[in-house]
Amino acid sequence: MAVSRRRSGGTSHSAEMQDEKELNKKELDGPSEDESEDGDSSPPQPVRKARAGEHSNMKGLLDDAVIECCLENGLQIDYKYVNIRLALGCLSIAVALASQLYPSPFKPMPWPDNKPLVTACVITYVILTIATVVLAMFEGSATALLTKGGKPFAKLSTDLSVNGPEYDIAIVGPGGDFEKPALEKRLLANDYFEECGVFHENWFMDDARAVIAEGVEKLAIKKE
Repeated sequence: MAVSRRRSGGTSHSAEMQDEKELNKKELDGPSEDESEDGDSSPPQPVRKARAGEHSNMKGLLDDAVIECCLENGLQIDYKYVNIRLALGCLSIAVALASQLYPSPFKPMPWPDNKPLVTACVITYVILTIATVVLAMFEGSATALLTKGGKPFAKLSTDLSVNGPEYDIAIVGPGGDFEKPALEKRLLANDYFEECGVFHENWFMDDARAVIAEGVEKLAIKKE
């Protein structure tokens, strides 16, 4: 597990947490009157917060930061498989609507005249659903394809435990298997979130940058 710089430095974790709490409060309250009059105050940085009890919201904040670290390392995200899943989902919705509203939403075909249409739509909907599930299983619902110079470079997978703070980052080559990742690191989400949901992104970015840089280095060595 990557060790945060804040824990290895001379300043205690609790003291730094208190400093950041005061900074967050100042950012939320806005600049003071004296600062506004002097014109020296810079625009406050937005404070990112996770909604209490929302696992997906917390994971989204962490994933966004990891993707930013990938971009810093010269990697790009290939959204090809995500776009295919979205297209299949849209087609499924269109088929479901057609079965109920064809030929006109104001005067749909009555039953049993529309029985052949409904049967065809049900079969098509099942096929599209199976294709979406198979694609998600093949690529992994939490997997992103990283490219470098327009070519596949690695696959990145992240996972935040539902029952704990464990946040796992795994990186493999484009044809690799996540059973044997080139790099796998575990970070603890509660090191970066306060009880009120405030996300200390700068702390997380320090650790995530080190993880991504190590993964890129290992994959580069393997390719050589």
